[in-house]
Amino acid sequence: MNQLSGKKEFPGRNAGFTLIEILVVMVLVSALAGFGATVGMDIYRTNTLRSDRDLLVSTLEQARNRAVTNVGGSTHGVYIEDDKYILFRGDSYAGRNPEYDEEVPNTTSINVSGTREYVFEELTGKGLLSGSITLTDYSGSTKVVSVNEEGGLDW
Repeated sequence: MNQLSGKKEFPGRNAGFTLIEILVVMVLVSALAGFGATVGMDIYRTNTLRSDRDLLVSTLEQARNRAVTNVGGSTHGVYIEDDKYILFRGDSYAGRNPEYDEEVPNTTSINVSGTREYVFEELTGKGLLSGSITLTDYSGSTKVVSVNEEGGLDW
């Protein structure tokens, strides 16, 4: 109690945060969270497209390696569908034996366009069918994978 005024004093009564201080902090935290979410989505989108491209390249390399090592004494190839890549044995996808097919699922949010079938010659690995595949995500970003006549991949 204050002896001069007769009022009780509470220690630390003026300590604490005002409503304005709390609102300013909430606005700053919200702005940082919004920025983080935007950056996070861009990173996720970029990694999804890059991952799908790497999966396609790996599948093409696997088919070429099987042809070079003469697995089953046959040519090997890859047929590209929107939701999967199919490793097959034979001179063409239409003339293959489906018993030897291997399906590799890909990302359904990626649009695939371009040449859909690639075949590699046994022992040499040369590309019997060549062309390019374009992978496009929902925002329009693209990655291109090309197969040349020598069976080489450019990505």
